[in-house]
Amino acid sequence: MCRRVSLVEHDDYNAVFPAERWAHVTIDLKDGRQLKSEPHTAVGDPDNPIPESRLEAKYAALTLPVWGESKAQQVMDATRRLLEPTSTLAGYLALLRD
Repeated sequence: MCRRVSLVEHDDYNAVFPAERWAHVTIDLKDGRQLKSEPHTAVGDPDNPIPESRLEAKYAALTLPVWGESKAQQVMDATRRLLEPTSTLAGYLALLRD
């Protein structure tokens, strides 16, 4: 897939970087059609934060098929507690390894 992807710099986007990170995508299909996105800023920038619900949905989509609901929820809860004084990295890593 990497051999089929080309990255092309855009002067207008470079002019506002690093304060803003703009991009658009064009996909050339085998039948000659092109699919194009509108220019947009990256989700996750300070001015365009990722909504908590979107993070949770992505997390669930990636972890539920691998860990199941119980383990995925345990890891989510432990991740949210990482900055609490009683949380330890050793305990968190042990949960991930189990």
